[in-house]
Amino acid sequence: MSGSDSDTFDSFDLSQSLVATRARRANAGNRLRVLLNAEEPLEEDEIFLEVENDQDFDFEKEERKKKKRKLMKIKRQQLKSS
Repeated sequence: MSGSDSDTFDSFDLSQSLVATRARRANAGNRLRVLLNAEEPLEEDEIFLEVENDQDFDFEKEERKKKKRKLMKIKRQQLKSS
């Protein structure tokens, strides 16, 4: 993290976050629980099977994409304001 990101994180007030301020939802995980319970469990030999067309996550590539999107957003804002 850059210095400014770190400062922002350090000064973040959790008591003002959505998680801390919204009412508790009693049914928040019910739908997911139903889906997970309905799922057939994998056999031990199926757990580590290779998936066809599986692509490894490339952190650097995703960071470059994120920076490019951010720059494009800044350029669009600059064009709108000029």
